Amino acid sequence: MTADEIKILASNSFFTQNRAVTAKDYENIAYNMPSNFGSIKRVSAYKDESSLANNINLYLLAEDQNGNLTATTSTLKQNLKNWISNSKLLSDSIDMFDAKVLNIEIIFKAIAEAGCDKAAALSSGKKALRDYFRLNPNLIGETISIQKLINIVNEATGINDVVSLRVNLKTGTNYSNLNYNLLANHSSDGRKIFIPKNVIWEVKFPFQDINGEVR
Repeated sequence: MTADEIKILASNSFFTQNRAVTAKDYENIAYNMPSNFGSIKRVSAYKDESSLANNINLYLLAEDQNGNLTATTSTLKQNLKNWISNSKLLSDSIDMFDAKVLNIEIIFKAIAEAGCDKAAALSSGKKALRDYFRLNPNLIGETISIQKLINIVNEATGINDVVSLRVNLKTGTNYSNLNYNLLANHSSDGRKIFIPKNVIWEVKFPFQDINGEVR
């Protein structure tokens, strides 16, 4: 993980006490697995509501050599299972699944501040989004907050107001093949896009998948 991700994700580990009682404990223990066993890039744990037993579902992702999110190997899953066995309750059972990756692009339209160079304002708006994603790694199942993205662009140097911001699905060569109806999963006020708990969204290529127009 990057230094920024460690700061954000490791802070919860203080409360785990090396014993898995809650679903969040399982996430923290997975992130703390020694690197010689492999590395989990993202994990999300949920109690399986359809199971009569105390079953925990773990949704996992690793990282490939290019820094992209990818499915975990069978060896990594087995290593994680062994690692968790040292901390889990005897009554708990664990199932592991690969989370799915949803690739998106962001396109915004904005108005520049009076007297500001429009090209510079556009560049500033795109950079603000790239910086935000770099410093705030997405979690599996995390909602896309359109309002938050609008606010980020609005705060960029040279931007007076965001007129619109659109989130589109990206598929095809070099992208995930996951299809998901973004429009059908907007909140009623249009400010959020709900994401399934076994899916993580990402802007895979920030320099080409964040675009806009400034007037």
